[in-house]
Amino acid sequence: MVNIRDLDVSVASPNNQHKLRLSYESEIRFGPRYYQAYLDERVMRNRFFGHEYLWSQDSRLLVLQEWLSIDEISGPSTSLFICNTEELVYISKNHVLSGFIKPLHFEKTLLVFERRWYKNYWRTGKYELDILEIKNWDKLELG
Repeated sequence: MVNIRDLDVSVASPNNQHKLRLSYESEIRFGPRYYQAYLDERVMRNRFFGHEYLWSQDSRLLVLQEWLSIDEISGPSTSLFICNTEELVYISKNHVLSGFIKPLHFEKTLLVFERRWYKNYWRTGKYELDILEIKNWDKLELG
């Protein structure tokens, strides 16, 4: 029998100043798991995340795959959840309906990510987002 806590994921930021913990919540039928996220042991309330995450090299930014829905029929809808760990602000960007988004890496100020969605067949694309062009960050509520 699997201990549910064995499904949790913990990872320190590159500078070891922050810690991300993904706490197993559940999974969609025949699909991937989703988690509740904790930043420095403080929960990001009322949000669910996939297993995909990426720290910036300076540990200032944490990018997660936020699950906006867990619909078994149409599949999950996801977006990039970008968190500034110094200012404790976030933004949710690039919503993917019936599909997944995956942060890949940073290239200077660009966040490179992949979108994979289903519309009659699976489609995949690679995209870039300039972090410096992001406006309208929201305050991150941690429990």
